[in-house]
Amino acid sequence: MKKIILASVSLFILFILSVTVVATPFFDTAGHWAENDISYAFNEGLMKGMGDGSFFAPDIALTRAMAVTVFYRNEGTPEHAYRPVFIDVPENEYYSNAVIWAMDSGIVSGTGLDSDGEPLFSPNEIISRQELIYMFRCYAVHKNVTIEYADISGYPDASEVSPFGREPMCWAVKYGLVKGKLVGGESYLSPQDMATRAEIAVLIRRYNETTFPYYDWSDNGIFGKAE
Repeated sequence: MKKIILASVSLFILFILSVTVVATPFFDTAGHWAENDISYAFNEGLMKGMGDGSFFAPDIALTRAMAVTVFYRNEGTPEHAYRPVFIDVPENEYYSNAVIWAMDSGIVSGTGLDSDGEPLFSPNEIISRQELIYMFRCYAVHKNVTIEYADISGYPDASEVSPFGREPMCWAVKYGLVKGKLVGGESYLSPQDMATRAEIAVLIRRYNETTFPYYDWSDNGIFGKAE
């Protein structure tokens, strides 16, 4: 009888541990639709709080600097020396090394030139959902993920995806990174909507928990799980 009770208690504890959301220090994420994903991103060291660190601001717009920093941290913040490539990316900002790493890795590029002909990155520029998905696809290519596509024509707003974003969006739908926003019983891609901090937390978790096929160029074309 004692063995049965102990086994039951062990299973109950295991169940509790499996469904418990690890706490975060943020006062504005409890009950949020992306609460679990925000908790994941925080506890994996991929995202931090805003201001004094007590709030996450899940629904504010995502900037280019914020996005590249998440990818950089997802790589374990590799050693990558700062170089003054962009006139608007000074040294010692939280995103400085991340920007240079992301550019060298083919994940992002500059946004143009200023009036003096100096290259710009526009770190505080807000990005759209399709621009964020484009970055994710570039990150996947950097990781040697084999790119495959889904048909997105069934989404009511598929025509709103810009030409540059169409293939990345098809890829993201293929692997379940993008599942659409439910509006009036229909699922929308909303490619032109601004991306939010909550959304990148959701996407980076889905990306990390997805088994992608990849092409190993060093091993005669063996497909396997992207590391």
